[in-house]
Amino acid sequence: MDSKRKKKNYMMIFIMLSFIFFAALFTSQNTGYYEYGQYKKVLKTNEAISKFENEIKQNKIVEKDTYLDGKYKDYSNNVSKIGLKTSTYIEKIFTDGIKDVFTFLSKLVLSE
Repeated sequence: MDSKRKKKNYMMIFIMLSFIFFAALFTSQNTGYYEYGQYKKVLKTNEAISKFENEIKQNKIVEKDTYLDGKYKDYSNNVSKIGLKTSTYIEKIFTDGIKDVFTFLSKLVLSE
């Protein structure tokens, strides 16, 4: 009986974690968390547009850097770089393989 208690029920753990994840996403959607974030972005953009329009009306010199946030976030890391290199390599292999297959097939068709 002790051996049964020590065995973990992985399926039940997976279902419970899935339910918790679902509940968190469902709650965030119903409370409008995502929409509020988008609203803040729209508000910031509208303020920049109105500032731009006012400066155009006043014949001021306009530069894009004063209106754009300018923050560039680089999300790449070693894992994503390895994934990109791997997918590029796989793409090259498949492309070359397909070219070779069609070249072979065209030689078969044209030789007859």
